[in-house]
Amino acid sequence: MEIDIHKKSNRRITISNKIFKTMMAFCLACAIGCSNDDLALSKGNFVIRMSKDEAAISMKLSASDYAKWNTGSGLELGNVTVITEAIYSIFEDSFDFIILISNNDVNPLDVYSGRLNIAQNHIVGLGLGLFSRAEEYGSSGRLQSVLHLTEKDDLVNGPALHEIMHRWANYGIIATDELYHWGFSSVGGQLGGWKEGTLTSLGGGNYQANNGLSNGFGTYANSGNSVPYSNLELYLMGLIPPHEVTSITVAESPLWTNRSSGTFSASNLREITIDDITQEHGSRNPDYKSSHKSFRAIVVILTVTELTEAEWLFFSKQIYEFSVPGDDGISNRYNFWEATGGKAQIIMDNLKELLRSS
Repeated sequence: MEIDIHKKSNRRITISNKIFKTMMAFCLACAIGCSNDDLALSKGNFVIRMSKDEAAISMKLSASDYAKWNTGSGLELGNVTVITEAIYSIFEDSFDFIILISNNDVNPLDVYSGRLNIAQNHIVGLGLGLFSRAEEYGSSGRLQSVLHLTEKDDLVNGPALHEIMHRWANYGIIATDELYHWGFSSVGGQLGGWKEGTLTSLGGGNYQANNGLSNGFGTYANSGNSVPYSNLELYLMGLIPPHEVTSITVAESPLWTNRSSGTFSASNLREITIDDITQEHGSRNPDYKSSHKSFRAIVVILTVTELTEAEWLFFSKQIYEFSVPGDDGISNRYNFWEATGGKAQIIMDNLKELLRSS
């Protein structure tokens, strides 16, 4: 299953002095040498290297292979499995997520910003059937998803949080006008919708709402990594109990009146409770008490040239900021731990210890 979103918007980022000094120390240490010549090998048409901090690998592709990832066809099964099988020939089956990042300064040809393929689902209550295709990617059963980001800064700026959320939603858990997303609803999370409590009636079937950041809201996304996961999203991820999910408002037959100001018309507003959701789709199983909360990912930089020291540094810094299990001190942007309210973490470092022994 493939899910994609449109282009992210620009965001202003501010960094505290304390965090800035910490990050600069990290960068200086990494700048001594970020490429790791201990792992430099060829696998088929690829040359693979590991960063010195063991937080990522680069995969050098031919120009023709790289072009597939710039035209939207990279995640087609025949193309992506060549990549993932090369990864599993080197590493143990230790990853929940494989995150592929194209080494592009800008989104080529304005194709998708991010896309995710689900490799398996054994969770009840998501509106998604139970299946496993992990073996098609070379995994023995652990891999949950493979996602592709088309710009080099998409991990920290987004849509990384959005694409990861597509592991669990929206697969009809609530019906909206925006396929796989929250559309015109009060879910107000990574997959779109307005922030709960911001909806006002303008009369005559007209309404206005916002995402808490600006005058408007997105029906399929909300400004990249600038918003945390909503309570419905946290529930579907298995991080909070159902009673923490408040009633959800969904607009029926919605039409934008003015997208930038968040005004729209609707024929009706309907309310959906968590009881409605569990009655239709079943309660999430495993529930928040026994669900998986620590995820392991590998970041793979797709490139046509060997990464420079500056590029290794750039990606290593991003990975640290996105995966650190704590407040990164950067305002107006969430890392994974922050977006989950500290309820889950994603581990991306120490790759060397996951190498196959032979």
